[in-house]
Amino acid sequence: MAAMRRFATVCSLLGLLLLSACAGELNTPAEALRLLGSSLDEAVLGEPYEQALRTAGGLRPYTYELTEGELPAGLELEGGVVRGTPEETGRFTFTVSLSDANLSSTFHEYRLTVIEVPPPRLELTVPGTETRREFTVTAEAVEARKLRGVSTVIRWDPERFSLVEDSTEPGRRDVIMFSTADTGSLQVDLAFTGSGYSGDSTDLFRFRLEPLQPVRPGVEAATLFVSGAASAEHFATQRAGARVRLPADADPSPGGDDSDGREER
Repeated sequence: MAAMRRFATVCSLLGLLLLSACAGELNTPAEALRLLGSSLDEAVLGEPYEQALRTAGGLRPYTYELTEGELPAGLELEGGVVRGTPEETGRFTFTVSLSDANLSSTFHEYRLTVIEVPPPRLELTVPGTETRREFTVTAEAVEARKLRGVSTVIRWDPERFSLVEDSTEPGRRDVIMFSTADTGSLQVDLAFTGSGYSGDSTDLFRFRLEPLQPVRPGVEAATLFVSGAASAEHFATQRAGARVRLPADADPSPGGDDSDGREER
């Protein structure tokens, strides 16, 4: 009997401790319900967009509602996620109200910017220090959207560098490439064989230069991009490394045309 009484006493104590722990948990104040951040990631005109609003505290499930302002045309607020394909550019301010299962509520103001489709760029990679040996120049397309073709003229100081013969080669398999070399310049015309390339960065082609004296490398490029995106053609110039000293009569544009840096739509 004594053993049974001791067992009952232990069980009672355990039950009291469990109830005390549960009561303490239930009485612990919950983290305040709130929305975090104020500026959403930029959206690009005509490109799919999706970003979740950052939420903290409260008790799930949450309910979101657009209460003030407007989202850009083409975007909607769905269950705490802004998604869609924007149909207009500009800066937009809107307010979202948030409520939870405890019937707590709050609101927060957001800013969202929709930008035009950024033009592609050609990035040239050369050694950053003085060199005595031949080196590779890599040409990459950056921020490409449905890029169909590239025509570029790469130039360097012919008194300091010479092109290594037969060193020009494509950086991808899905392209057709033609190249023509001259003293101090290389023209490369490249076309994608598929539907075009879209991506943050891709190697287009590479070639090697040999220094005629110890010198810091430098090259310049004038490039015409042909795209199936919003901008059909875009002309741009780039430089990598040291400043290039070119002959006074050097034509800066691919193919010797009269491109002047304008962007046609």
